[in-house]
Amino acid sequence: GDGRFDLRIWNGSIRMLEDGRPVFVPNPATITFPVDGLELSYAAGSYHMNFVRIVFVLWIKLAFLAALGIWAGTFLSFPVAGLVSVGTFLVAEGASFVQSSIDMFSLTDYDGNAETWRVVAKAIADTVSNLFLVYSELKPTTRLADGRLLSWYEVGGGSVVLAIAMSALLLTGVYIMKRRELAIYSGH
Repeated sequence: GDGRFDLRIWNGSIRMLEDGRPVFVPNPATITFPVDGLELSYAAGSYHMNFVRIVFVLWIKLAFLAALGIWAGTFLSFPVAGLVSVGTFLVAEGASFVQSSIDMFSLTDYDGNAETWRVVAKAIADTVSNLFLVYSELKPTTRLADGRLLSWYEVGGGSVVLAIAMSALLLTGVYIMKRRELAIYSGH
């Protein structure tokens, strides 16, 4: 009723004696739990609505990449604009992995001396991964495969951030195109 769940864990097994009585036999080894702890899953909605939200997020992410490609195409050649778009896609998809890996990255060498290149690399990786963290943490396909809920709140928050980024990219692209001097055929 109050959202609490009681769980008892015994490290051992229950065996039946010859007379039919159960007896608890402790396990001499220890058990460990992951750092994240235990997780309890429960039904929070229908698969169909979750699927609709996931497809919507995939379309928003695709629209962001299209806006990025249009923006890059306004001032870069086609191959370079394509490379920028694909590179940004890879960086955006890997941002949450990079963010979780930054904690394990040491700023010192084996002797404990701080190294400048490590500090700079960590600062750059942290900044770039933070830029794309909203894009990366939506993870629609992982949530669908794991049967996890993608709430309307997360969809709305991610969509708003990506819509703002798309608007900025497209407005900047329009500004760049208006300022460009394009060759015009005069007919002579």
